[in-house]
Amino acid sequence: MALKTSTEVTGYDLSTTGTIVEINTDTLLEIGWQIEASGSTDYKVQIQPEDSSNWYDIEAYSGVNSVDDGMVAPEAFRTRIKNTSTVNDTADVVLGGATDDN
Repeated sequence: MALKTSTEVTGYDLSTTGTIVEINTDTLLEIGWQIEASGSTDYKVQIQPEDSSNWYDIEAYSGVNSVDDGMVAPEAFRTRIKNTSTVNDTADVVLGGATDDN
């Protein structure tokens, strides 16, 4: 059985760019995310390894209003989702994952 954790943001204002949600993912085996908005915009999923201050793009989505995706990334110490373009809308975003309970 896996332990699950997630962070949910509702009604995030997409009229400016920036980090929507960021979480520690160093203990997670799998990471997943969902994005829902009525207007289309651009998003990036980025990871930061434990021994680095740099962020690396893992996924980029252009002109979308719905995303349901994930990855296995044992090197990810932190993971974040950013919107990289603007739209007069809001988004609901969930970022989380699962770890082994052993």
